[in-house]
Amino acid sequence: MQGIWLLAFIVQWVPVLLLALLVVGILRYLHSVQERWDLAVPAISKYEIRQKIDDFELPDMSDTKIKSRDVLRSSGSAILFVTPSCRSCLALLDQVSELVNRPDTIFNKAILIIVAGTRDQLENLLRTSSVHDSQQVILLYDEDSSILKTFGLRAIPTGLEVDREGYLISQTFNPHADHWLYKVVGVPLPEKPVVQGHVGTIVPTVLRHR
Repeated sequence: MQGIWLLAFIVQWVPVLLLALLVVGILRYLHSVQERWDLAVPAISKYEIRQKIDDFELPDMSDTKIKSRDVLRSSGSAILFVTPSCRSCLALLDQVSELVNRPDTIFNKAILIIVAGTRDQLENLLRTSSVHDSQQVILLYDEDSSILKTFGLRAIPTGLEVDREGYLISQTFNPHADHWLYKVVGVPLPEKPVVQGHVGTIVPTVLRHR
């Protein structure tokens, strides 16, 4: 009888062991898929979510040096990286224009726009939009694209949502898409979309050979 009970015990646990092995195999497979996915999808920046970004300092339109920590200190910021030659960047600036021209609208976070280019390029870019410096929108220029390189950006436009202590909350290759900017600054969507159709990202020359 003992042999029969032992055989029954073994038979009872064989399916459990096989199921456990199957689960382990599935988990290993999913892990390998995740690793391949991570390799296939390029990182947006060198930062991970909940990682603190590097402090930086850049000039504004009056060539006054602005420190990032001073901008973030009050409420955090939506940091937008743009270039003068980027059609998607113009679409993004159209969204910012729509936001700043709403009467009596308070943002949850300041909008910090960093233009990869010279002061003259920034001025030319602003002539095509109604974006302007304010307490809620700050315009800086990164003449040698040093901040783009420091942040490890892969494409333009890029949007980073950062809290008041400088920790990354979210990031995207397409800050003009999926209402990302409106969600970050806590403002209701416009009645009609500002950006129509698909607008993609570009890889500026300064980011191509690094």
